[in-house]
Amino acid sequence: MKFFFVVLFTLLLPPHPALADAKLAEENEYVKCEIVLQQKELKAGSTGYVLISFKPKRGIHITTDPPFRISLDTVQQFFRLGKALFSKDARGYLNSQETVRQPLMVARTVTPGTYRLGGTLIYYYCSENDGWCSRFKQPIELTLTIAK
Repeated sequence: MKFFFVVLFTLLLPPHPALADAKLAEENEYVKCEIVLQQKELKAGSTGYVLISFKPKRGIHITTDPPFRISLDTVQQFFRLGKALFSKDARGYLNSQETVRQPLMVARTVTPGTYRLGGTLIYYYCSENDGWCSRFKQPIELTLTIAK
C-alpha cells in the first residue's frame, strides 16, 4: 500500500524544471518560424512545396551562409526535398518578407494514405546590433495525404 502512495505522489508532482523547459526549446525568442505544406494532399510521383515563413525580431537576420536546411527523420525513401527557393536582401541575408518554398517530391512507389513528416529545420540567425550569431533547431511535424 505504501508503494501505491509513493507512486501516486510521484505522478502528482510538477515536472522537473529542466523537463518543463524542453518544450520551450521548440520556440526561438528572436525568430518566429511557421512551416506548413502548400498542398495537404498530393499524388504519388508529384511535387508539392513546404512553405517556411521566418519572422525575425527587429535587428535580427537569417543568414544564408551557412544555409538553412531541412532534414526529414523518417520516410525518406518516399519523400525527397529539392533545392529551396528564396531571395536575399541587399546585404545577403534571407529576405524574410518572402516565404521560402522548399520542393517536396513524392516517389511514384508511395501507397495512398496519410504520412507524418517529422524532421528538423536548422537555421542560423544574427543580431545586427550586438554582433552575435546563433544556430536554432526548429522541430517540424507535417501531415501529408497521398491520394489514389
